[in-house]
Amino acid sequence: MSSLDFDVLQVRIVEHLSKEGSATSERLAAELAAPHGNVQFALEQLCAAKEPLVKRLPFGFWDSSDENSVAA
Repeated sequence: MSSLDFDVLQVRIVEHLSKEGSATSERLAAELAAPHGNVQFALEQLCAAKEPLVKRLPFGFWDSSDENSVAA
C-alpha cells in the first residue's frame, strides 16, 4: 500500500466513524473493503497522533474523537 493509499484509508476510516459511529477494526475492514492489518495500523496511527482523530473504546471498538460525530 502506497503512502497516498494509506492516507486515503485513514480519511475513509475517520469519515466512516464520524458518520456511522463506533466499530471494531474487523467491521471497518469489511465495510471499507480494506485489509484488516492496514485498518488496524491506521487506527493505531490515528489514535497516537498529537491530536488524535480516533479513540479506543472498550471491547475492541473504535470511535471518532470528533465532538460532532454520531456516537459522541
